[in-house]
Amino acid sequence: MSRRMFLTCLIVVQAAISLRMCNAEETTSDSLPTLAPPICLGGPLTQCKWLDEPSGITICSEGSWPADPAFDVPPTTQHLILYNIKFPNRENSFRFSHLINLTVLQIEYSESCDLTTGATVPFLFQNLVASLDRSTMRTLFFTHIHFETIDDDFFAGFSGLESVEFDNCRIKEFTRRSFSPLAMGAPVSSLPGARNTSSFKQLRVVHAAELTEFAWEVLYPVAESLEGSPS
Repeated sequence: MSRRMFLTCLIVVQAAISLRMCNAEETTSDSLPTLAPPICLGGPLTQCKWLDEPSGITICSEGSWPADPAFDVPPTTQHLILYNIKFPNRENSFRFSHLINLTVLQIEYSESCDLTTGATVPFLFQNLVASLDRSTMRTLFFTHIHFETIDDDFFAGFSGLESVEFDNCRIKEFTRRSFSPLAMGAPVSSLPGARNTSSFKQLRVVHAAELTEFAWEVLYPVAESLEGSPS
């Protein structure tokens, strides 16, 4: 079988990877309502709500991300949900260094905005998490986020990441070394037979009609840690 697969409508389960590349109907979170995409500039500021102590969940939703929202996100937050938010595309806009207990980050229906033109741009994920201690993160969820390319730096710093899910994220490409930051130990290699340790167990890509090509070589850095998909 060729190492490079060209897919149009295919469900593949290999190890802990579930790739659904079909023109399927859009799905929404069970717990959050479906909203139209946000207008990229203007509107009220995002508000954050602490749910309860046992779960450690904070939801920040609606509107434009404020200049300094750190006081709205409790330091005890373990699971942060960012929902239907317009994020500025400038650097140093997000102060999350106080979230030392955060292990789950969930981003849904949100956009990066060019503050000069007002246009939406592919989501600048590393810009968002630059101040975060990413080594403590275990799970990432993305729903209806415009990424296009998962590049070599996308997972930079997420050395303890165990699972990630992309749902309706308009992904067109995973670059060859996109999963290399998840491998621990040196050297990190993308060649067959590489022996790198990793905590990464599961990748799930759902409703990815634009991802028509996937090179399985990109998973070599985490191949040994991937677990079998549940039935």
